[in-house]
Amino acid sequence: MKNDLLILAAKLVVAGLMVSACLLCGWRYVLYGALLIAALLVVLWLLLLSRQCYWRVRHDLTYVRPSMRFHEAVQQGDTTTFEKLLLRYMLLWRSGQHLALCEKVFCDVVQADAMPLMHILLQQADAAWWQSCHADSLCHVILHGSPQMLRFLIEQGMCTEAEWESPWLIALINSRLEHARVLATMGCANISAEQQSRSAWPPLPQILNDASFWASPAQHRAVAEFLETTVKVSD
Repeated sequence: MKNDLLILAAKLVVAGLMVSACLLCGWRYVLYGALLIAALLVVLWLLLLSRQCYWRVRHDLTYVRPSMRFHEAVQQGDTTTFEKLLLRYMLLWRSGQHLALCEKVFCDVVQADAMPLMHILLQQADAAWWQSCHADSLCHVILHGSPQMLRFLIEQGMCTEAEWESPWLIALINSRLEHARVLATMGCANISAEQQSRSAWPPLPQILNDASFWASPAQHRAVAEFLETTVKVSD
């Protein structure tokens, strides 16, 4: 409401100035002035358009094209091309630049279950560094990767408590029971107090007692049976 009033006031002021100019200078000068203002507005619009095109081209060069090249290398399992690209961009990532591309590359490797390429990633930086660049690394592996990849990354130093959400909780509520089994066997079947306090989900016991939470009774039953045979869930 306040902004609308300010805009209306500005329009009234401009209209008043134009009427005053007409009375003082005549219509001819007002017309010239209007044409000059219109020309300036066109120039300003062209400058803004040029700036927008520049940022689009820059985004394409710094993210889209490299992302496509990385993605192609991952899909083809091309370790040579992947390593060359990684060496080229690793210095930028370490300095905090283009981290969206860094995260995209990690996710592509996980989703392709490309273990040789994950080894190459870990040769350039340890697992903890990659996790710091993608705070939900293990949760992403649970949702989109294999249990083997999950085990490998934990063995290499990724920590479940460093994740925003608990990987254990994410595995259970999404019925990723093989991933949950990996977490249980590696002593990672837990939800830290910090994770619970900031979680978007209710406490696990509450979820387990709420049949309406689950997509189907079969899913609910499978998770409950898994917990009964694998770990003891405490309140």
